[in-house]
Amino acid sequence: MKLRIVLCAVLGLYSMCAVTYALSQIYSAYAGCGSGCFGGEHPYKDSTNGTRTVDVQYRASGPNGFSADSAKISGALDTARGAWNATSQPYQFQSAQGASSPTLQLVLVDDIKGAPRNACMELQTAGNPQTGEITSGILYIKRSTFNNLTQDELSQLLEHELGHFIGLKDFRGNADQCRTIMAQAKDGCNGLRGSANISDDDVASVNKYVTHSTDCKDKRGHTTVTTGGGYVDPTPIPSYYPYTCYYYYSAYDIYDPCDCATAGQYMFTVYVLDDVICF
Repeated sequence: MKLRIVLCAVLGLYSMCAVTYALSQIYSAYAGCGSGCFGGEHPYKDSTNGTRTVDVQYRASGPNGFSADSAKISGALDTARGAWNATSQPYQFQSAQGASSPTLQLVLVDDIKGAPRNACMELQTAGNPQTGEITSGILYIKRSTFNNLTQDELSQLLEHELGHFIGLKDFRGNADQCRTIMAQAKDGCNGLRGSANISDDDVASVNKYVTHSTDCKDKRGHTTVTTGGGYVDPTPIPSYYPYTCYYYYSAYDIYDPCDCATAGQYMFTVYVLDDVICF
């Protein structure tokens, strides 16, 4: 009888601890509206003058340029840059249309390899292999997304992608309650879920990324993009130029079945490289 009482007491204490832990996890998941920050890397910093100025440029000409509507991309980018520049975080985005080597370049593409069907854009960053410091980036914008969005909607998505460059992850919580620019895009890419504002938590996460990047956890994911017929490696081996390399992948989308708002929240894609052919 005494043993039974002891066992019941232990089980009761265990149950209370389990419930307390579960509630603490729920609270921690929704306590803030920050998107979190990328780990395993050192943030971008302009080593020339010690500032964190980011030179941004859109490709103006050629098949992957925005010459068909340069006013739209220029206006949307100005709005996105201005929104981040007005916050109390250390990065400043500036226009660099005349620069030969911008920090971040925007490129127009027909499709994005391996991304979900509703993917709007894909940011790929390059890093210093010795230091792990982010050195530059290319933002691939799907042509249909650019053509179908209004300038205001486009500026929201650009603001979101600039947030990725300065270390912010996608926000996967309740975007209707949490007002963050890092919420994911709506179906059809017509704006972001929730209100497209840079939140205080977003700014705090950028500052943590810059000052305490070791506290940031998840690593960035990278995919290969398509440009005009082939899967083109964004960072090919230098000796391969001017060849085009076609990368053939099998892609497996992973969904979180616990998202009650939809049939499942897309989380990430696992890629298996099947073949590479270079011409």
